[in-house]
Amino acid sequence: MKRIKIRQIRLRIDDENYARLLKAKEQKSSSINALINSALLEYFNKESDEKLLKENSDCKLSHTIQIKFSDAEFDLLKNRAKAHGFKAAAKELRFILINTLYENKFFSNLEMSKINLATSEFKRLGKNFYEAIELFKYKKGSLFEIKFDELKQSFTDILEAIELYKECVNAMNKDRQKRL
Repeated sequence: MKRIKIRQIRLRIDDENYARLLKAKEQKSSSINALINSALLEYFNKESDEKLLKENSDCKLSHTIQIKFSDAEFDLLKNRAKAHGFKAAAKELRFILINTLYENKFFSNLEMSKINLATSEFKRLGKNFYEAIELFKYKKGSLFEIKFDELKQSFTDILEAIELYKECVNAMNKDRQKRL
């Protein structure tokens, strides 16, 4: 009979999530290890990885949970961590656990980097439009007529919207970094 190796990792969890785990432990008459392993299984079986950041994420991490994993489970966790842009299996485990408890409301590192890249591209596009308007305004030709003031205002509005979007994404990223 092949023996399955179990790995032990340390995990920090905030008070609210710890209270949820203890409540679930009482209700289900199960161990915390079993609850976390079932949360991992549920997470891995889901196809959707779309997450939103929780607005209120100012919390102190005050509880540690130690869990044993088999080598296969730990390797799977490490691979998932790399896929989500994390460097450690413990961060991936925390990410999975929190997403399960909050019903998938957080972005992974990889998703946040893609959002930041998109934000940069939007900003660059807006600046290029603005520069094109200024160039057309400077070198007006007789073949076309553009209401530059209205067009300029439209592009200024676009740039302001992009800046607002960027501020929101940066705030989400800071909240996520605090959480993870």
